[in-house]
Amino acid sequence: MNTRKQLLTRAMAVHLETLAQAEKFGVDASSYDVTKLLHTSESGKTLVLIEATERLSRKIAQRRRYISNSKK
Repeated sequence: MNTRKQLLTRAMAVHLETLAQAEKFGVDASSYDVTKLLHTSESGKTLVLIEATERLSRKIAQRRRYISNSKK
């Protein structure tokens, strides 16, 4: 069970880091911030965090490519 807690803690940390990156690159992350919506089991929370972080990471990557292409 300790491993599940560690996974949840790490997933939350990565999610929060990704939210900070989104802000840095000007991505509206409000629809991806699931930290206040987590009322499920630990495994459910971890899955929700991972999925939201993946979606937000893709959005940040799109924004970074747009910024990079704009500078050329």
